[in-house]
Amino acid sequence: MHGSTRWHVFTDADAIAGEAVRRILAAAATAITARGVFHTVLAGGHMPIRTYRLLSRAAVDWAGWQIYFNDERCLLPTHAARNNRAAALAWPDQVSIPKANIPPHPRRTRARSSGDSLSRVVSIALPFGLVTLGMGEDGHTANFFPG
Repeated sequence: MHGSTRWHVFTDADAIAGEAVRRILAAAATAITARGVFHTVLAGGHMPIRTYRLLSRAAVDWAGWQIYFNDERCLLPTHAARNNRAAALAWPDQVSIPKANIPPHPRRTRARSSGDSLSRVVSIALPFGLVTLGMGEDGHTANFFPG
């Protein structure tokens, strides 16, 4: 057997968010101790917003955090439906993470060109200390949404 599956049962969404915060902070501490920086990729959608709000209350030195976004809609940066905008309002914009530590998501409105631009940004950041992924109702994860 190459691996195993462990199931974790939580009483409600708040308990899940609390555990997610605990794990994110632990991964950050490990990465910063080992490499001086924590490169993390945030999931999109509405589910992780509760976790991001809890993170905004954490007593953390944010200077070593580098934040990237995945699972983005190909919309203009100011559009209300962009995932990185919603996440930023819940957490990074509420704490002292240097703006330079949050590379802008590609501004293009086409998935192919956005993916190409983002791959150049991401290749510089590897390896990531933590990548969080969600899964949409249709089974998508870490996508660009054209149109």
